[in-house]
Amino acid sequence: MEDEGSLLEIVQRKEQELKTRCDVVAREMESSLDTAKKEAELRIQNAVNRAKEESAKIIQEATASLERDLTGIRSDSRLKREMIKEKAEAMMPRAVDFIVNATAGSS
Repeated sequence: MEDEGSLLEIVQRKEQELKTRCDVVAREMESSLDTAKKEAELRIQNAVNRAKEESAKIIQEATASLERDLTGIRSDSRLKREMIKEKAEAMMPRAVDFIVNATAGSS
């Protein structure tokens, strides 16, 4: 009987030892998982930050390009208006003569 008692005690000690090892491994795994989760969150945040920076840069470059295009369009428009004005001013005496002659001829 004494052998059975000591055998039972050995089994219980081994069982306790294994339970302690399992608890240690479980805590280590939780710690590893927590570390991995924090690292993943950091990588995600870094990726989001880089994406924000890149999109801001792309938007800034596109805006600058559009502003350059708009400046060119305004300049072209101003030149065309000036050319039309000069042609109209040059044609004004002929237009006046045409109108005068047309109205004088109908009287």
